[in-house]
Amino acid sequence: MMAWFSRLCTTVTLGGARAISIFLSVVFYFLWIGALRGEVLIIYPEVTEPFREAFTQMIMGVTKAVGEPIQTQRLPITATREDFRQLLANRKDQAILLLGQRPLSFYEERLMGRSPVFISGIDALPGQIKLPGVSLAIDPALSLRALRDLLPHLEKVVVYYDARDQPWLERIKQLAQAQNCAIESISVKNATDVARALGETFKSINPQTMALWFGRDTIAYNTEVLYPYILEQSWDRRVAVISDTLAHVRRGFLLAYYPDFASVGSQVGYLIHRRDRPVPVGLQWSASGHLSLNVRTAKHLGIEIPAALLQQATPVFPTP
Repeated sequence: MMAWFSRLCTTVTLGGARAISIFLSVVFYFLWIGALRGEVLIIYPEVTEPFREAFTQMIMGVTKAVGEPIQTQRLPITATREDFRQLLANRKDQAILLLGQRPLSFYEERLMGRSPVFISGIDALPGQIKLPGVSLAIDPALSLRALRDLLPHLEKVVVYYDARDQPWLERIKQLAQAQNCAIESISVKNATDVARALGETFKSINPQTMALWFGRDTIAYNTEVLYPYILEQSWDRRVAVISDTLAHVRRGFLLAYYPDFASVGSQVGYLIHRRDRPVPVGLQWSASGHLSLNVRTAKHLGIEIPAALLQQATPVFPTP
């Protein structure tokens, strides 16, 4: 490619204005072809709102970050594996971004040829998938940092987690160790496990130095039973409780981070843009997210929310 470019430059020098005209025509031709073909192909599923808006924001983030022509292809609900193969038939040199679980479920390495493949728009955790990309799961560092800002005397966090989310727990332990914060991890498989463990936790919890953190799906085992119980017991004891679910904050938990879809797109777009360099293996945590705070809960717990943290929060509950 460089040799071709060098020869063309020599022609420009020798041929004067006519050669310059030819040179510009050739350049614009290839730019036009690149834009038409798309140097990056994004495949995303056909979905309804609000999921469609989430994918739209991710695609916008990718487009801004990647700095190359983008082509998008929506995968119909009725699409088959053969449809997916046909979609890739003439895309052997494009970088391909699979957004969402459905395109990923059709992925076969042998179909991709020389195309570098990236993934995003999924909830899988780092370490669970080998393809490079960015998870919708937010780096626990954000929640732990916010919790420390709100509870400066925090010494211990009791973490309830599903055994399938071991990478999430390991990340929390790594972060907490660096901050001299103890982690008590409790693995649960169902609502009964959660209720039983909570009973033991509440017997000895110190609200001045401890907090509870519920991993994804742990409350979802039985939301109707578990959430009211956790909220009542923690409220009576003035214990700070956080999770990774926005709806929990709306109803009374102290804080949660939820995905910033445009930022997720920008993060994976940056990986794609740098694909000619060594690419990290596997998924990365989402490095940013939206913070939600419940100011009524904070007031009940005697917490003074730092102004900088309050300015970051969107939304704040209860709604003013």
